[in-house]
Amino acid sequence: MKTSLRVFLFFLFFTLEVRVKAQQLATYPNDLNAIELPENCLEKQSAICAVKSHTGTKKSIKKNGLHLVLGSNSVVEINQKQIKLIKGHFLVMENSGYSLSTRKLKSLSTHGELLYEISEENSTVYAINDHVYLQTKGDLEKLMLLPATSLVIGKVGPKGYITDFPLLTTYRKLIQKYSQLYPSTKQDFLAQMHVYRNNWKVSGEKLGKLYKDNADLLIAQQKAADLKRKQSKEWLLKTNQGLVDLFRQKNYIK
Repeated sequence: MKTSLRVFLFFLFFTLEVRVKAQQLATYPNDLNAIELPENCLEKQSAICAVKSHTGTKKSIKKNGLHLVLGSNSVVEINQKQIKLIKGHFLVMENSGYSLSTRKLKSLSTHGELLYEISEENSTVYAINDHVYLQTKGDLEKLMLLPATSLVIGKVGPKGYITDFPLLTTYRKLIQKYSQLYPSTKQDFLAQMHVYRNNWKVSGEKLGKLYKDNADLLIAQQKAADLKRKQSKEWLLKTNQGLVDLFRQKNYIK
């Protein structure tokens, strides 16, 4: 299949999927009977506030430069300066006043939007329309995700939590998760997906180059290791032969 045809089909299916999900935005209940501990702690601006959404609902939290959406059966803890995502699915729409963390991440930040998903064993970060910066607990350096990419954070290992290589997020997966949590209108959703489509294309090209560079580096390292082994083997054979010749000379063996 020619490249131009593949690109055309991608954008066609992308557009159809986006419009279907946009029609379904209003079918997901919002702000229904979320539990707050202490009671009404969001409204009272309590120092510590835990919020849990019920199954089949979502909960939007807006306060002090924060716009966070909790998916079905999700739990978050908020204090004066920190937010900890504890369980479930989350959409961070805006965050300018809080440090964000999870059980596996020391820090998580973006100037755009991100999705964060916590499952039984793994957690997944989805960068949507801007770079996402994250630091796993036990890691000294931050990682950067390109827009329209995602990263799975696995079980803890000897040097901290194990992370996969960042991947380009399939548009179908992103649209499905994003539409379930998106709190605004159909028009806004369509506009965001248009931006995402462009980010997907740009990040795909960048990731492709990154994969190639990484593969070239691994190949070069493997060739260097093979050469080193070959040289070591040749040196060992030469040394052994020298010892044999010396032994023969001292013992007058022809």
